[in-house]
Amino acid sequence: LTDILSSVIEVAHSRASKILSIRAEQHATLDLQDFLEVFNETWDFVIRTETICRKMFVTLRGTIVSQAKAFLQSMHQNRISQSAKLVEDEQWSAVDVSSSVQSVANVIVDSAVRDSPELQASSPPHANGSASSSKEKHLTIEDRTYFAVSATQKTLSLIIDYLKIIVNLSLLTTDTVSKVIEFLKAFNSRTCQVVLGAGAMRSAGLKKITAKHLGRHPSNPT
Repeated sequence: LTDILSSVIEVAHSRASKILSIRAEQHATLDLQDFLEVFNETWDFVIRTETICRKMFVTLRGTIVSQAKAFLQSMHQNRISQSAKLVEDEQWSAVDVSSSVQSVANVIVDSAVRDSPELQASSPPHANGSASSSKEKHLTIEDRTYFAVSATQKTLSLIIDYLKIIVNLSLLTTDTVSKVIEFLKAFNSRTCQVVLGAGAMRSAGLKKITAKHLGRHPSNPT
């Protein structure tokens, strides 16, 4: 009976793996909440059946892990493209900081010591009408204040997506941390090219780059 049960489960994993594989491209482009539903249902089935048989089945396990990594890569490329456009379209004038943006910054800082409830996939988005009504001149990071251009503020919201994957898909923590580093390097590189490299004179129509613009660079405090 044990051998029969193992054989049946192995066949079930194989069939389920084929079904998931057919939808690999679609799964890679889902939003996080929808992908988590697919992943969690599949992973729960894998763990429960492996527990019953007291053995590991690699077929379905490997398929869903592979699709999780493909989902991360797809999201990463999308965020890289978004950040590049934000820098290219930036006018390099400091803008007011809404309470929703400040909340995002607070969550990122808070993530150094704990998993914030806001990072759960089921949590509502940070940006909304009521949360954006209150505005400040500076972005506060711990005990320091910074001028913040629009591109910087929107980039913080993109970083939150990576943190959500770490919290909700801990299996991808190592891969996601590497993607975050790559994302920040790309954003900083483009920002330096535009601001420190005077590219903003072309992209934003500035006549010259002054100390005022350099002071608003995302990495420089007020």
